[in-house]
Amino acid sequence: MIEEEERADRSDPFDTHPSLKQRLASLEGAFAKASPMAQADAPAASLLPDLETHAAAAARAAWARQTVETLKPLEWSAIGEAVYVPQWRAMAKHFHKWLSAFTPETLPSSKDALIRAGGSLANPGEEGITDEERLGRA
Repeated sequence: MIEEEERADRSDPFDTHPSLKQRLASLEGAFAKASPMAQADAPAASLLPDLETHAAAAARAAWARQTVETLKPLEWSAIGEAVYVPQWRAMAKHFHKWLSAFTPETLPSSKDALIRAGGSLANPGEEGITDEERLGRA
């Protein structure tokens, strides 16, 4: 069985390691000279033969395929404007009535003031909200 694995060069894109044959071949010259990868400054992602394919497969494994397929690729520099700004605007719209009670000068700045402000974010019929919950809401 071991001899068969040593000769076989089977691998799957989702294997966590190269085949045994590939690993043994990599070790052949390992002691004669330092591994080029040990000296390289390349990121670990450069070891993947097709980074985009593996990233997409990981995303599909973590979330619903339909959700992943609707995503559009973005450069990291575009994330703020494309993702966070719309989220902030939606949050501000949702809490506009509560936020309109404040000006830059009257924003709560102490823990007690934040607890009081967070208390006004209780839902109707909600009772027994702790100070930590109020603080978190503010």
